[in-house]
Amino acid sequence: MKTWILGLTFLLNISYLYATGASGDIAYLNGEKWYMLDKPIERSETLREAFHQFLPEERSISTADWEGYTAFWEIKNNQLLLQKVEVEIGDSIQVIQNLNQVFANYQTPTGILASWVNADIRLGRGETVRYVHMGFDRNEEEECILTVQEGIVLHQTFYQNKKVKGYTMEEIHKEIIQRFPWQEFPELSKKRIIYMLQDIQVNEKGAFASASISARIGVEWINDNDHPLIVALRKILESIYPWEYLIIHGERRVEHPSFFLSFNVSQSR
Repeated sequence: MKTWILGLTFLLNISYLYATGASGDIAYLNGEKWYMLDKPIERSETLREAFHQFLPEERSISTADWEGYTAFWEIKNNQLLLQKVEVEIGDSIQVIQNLNQVFANYQTPTGILASWVNADIRLGRGETVRYVHMGFDRNEEEECILTVQEGIVLHQTFYQNKKVKGYTMEEIHKEIIQRFPWQEFPELSKKRIIYMLQDIQVNEKGAFASASISARIGVEWINDNDHPLIVALRKILESIYPWEYLIIHGERRVEHPSFFLSFNVSQSR
């Protein structure tokens, strides 16, 4: 038996052309360094425009840092305070002086308060557990979510994220092809089959638990859970064990909870 995979596409993990992982700011919480998966200055359009005009034009800009700066923050007395801003010019790192020219309206006795921020700000450190090559769509081993209102940190929520080893999604796709009972569907030997899986769930042991499964032959989509094609795939998914999965913010999930699998099959001896 020979199997040709004609298409394999993940949903919810699309890397758009020119997209890349973003470099965030730096934050100090309880005296410890964290990487900020955010750039709070960019959250105010008015402040962002004024600040970018203030920064030196000759600063280095990259696809990971389109803004061309790194801001350093401190959470002190439940306040999100801007400490300094660095830019790279040539081979040197320079600290931007006279920030009050831009942040005069945010100056307080304790420093520059990010009172324009009303959002959850995510901090991370340690190994990267999940990575998507676009913006801040990633998770680190340790994370802290700061709930910020007008620059005041109302809550700090800490998480330990991890990846539990098992079959990766790429390996699962290969197993589906290898384990599929082609002999039960001889009428499909020269047809293209497309499967769409959504909302894939696994249990605490890494066993497949559930998913929404559709199949397509030609132009017809099949959504009947009792259809032989869907029953066959579900049995294969249940037989693959264990699946790799993630614990992110206390919740269990697979890295790619939705995907398409498209292939043609030709049998020969």
